[in-house]
Amino acid sequence: MRLTLILCAALLLTGCLFTEYVFTVNEDNSVDMSYTTAISKEYYSEELFSSSPEEDSLQNVEYGITTKAFEDETTKGTTREKHFDLITDLNEFPLLADSTQSAPKPMVTEEKKADHSLFTISYKPTLLGGKSEDFEQGETAEMAAKMLKNKVTWKVPFEVVNTNAKVRDDSLGVYTWEYTGAEGDSIYLQYKVPNSAAAGKASSIIPWIIVALAVLSTLLWLPNRRKSRAQAAQQDTPEPGLHAQDDAQGEEHSPEETKTTPPEEQQ
Repeated sequence: MRLTLILCAALLLTGCLFTEYVFTVNEDNSVDMSYTTAISKEYYSEELFSSSPEEDSLQNVEYGITTKAFEDETTKGTTREKHFDLITDLNEFPLLADSTQSAPKPMVTEEKKADHSLFTISYKPTLLGGKSEDFEQGETAEMAAKMLKNKVTWKVPFEVVNTNAKVRDDSLGVYTWEYTGAEGDSIYLQYKVPNSAAAGKASSIIPWIIVALAVLSTLLWLPNRRKSRAQAAQQDTPEPGLHAQDDAQGEEHSPEETKTTPPEEQQ
């Protein structure tokens, strides 16, 4: 976002421009990022910004960023949003890279342990006013850059073991760095993720695999069950003519009545 000299003058009078990055880490270790730029409503004008939310979305479509209007009780501006499937995907996002280094280090690193993964977030944030193209040139612009209020917030649902955040709330998992102007400390935060969650969204596929295998087993079992029942029924059914044969054999072996001639008649 490029700011005009009119806005720079307003900054000198009121110090009314602020920006905030918010990184929300989810339970599956994915990340939702938002970047808000806002100014006091009394000084807000679309002409003060280089593009509208719609134009900004089109300009950043290759990065998967959507831009929408932002407004609260006292300020108005824009918010850019993007979702990352895994926190380590932040390393591949060029707009977050440290522009002060020719070969920037990874923003997020992962160290796998026996029962958890240790994630380390370490980078120098790119803040509004930190690049020469953020403002129109001039002495007024340089003074205005020093009056910017920049903030970076990380929201982490896991156990944080180390951080240099100046403002922190461990009970809520919220860690904030505040900057006056474009210069300040680097971000540093470490947190532990149990192995089940560190696997990311891949772990959520396992229950569906189990269900699929159960259904497949049932489909394979039913035909075999029907076949077994059919074979058993055939064995219980007598062959044609079997009863007749048994009756004939019974007649052959049945005892016949014989006449006995008395001895007197035999003589």
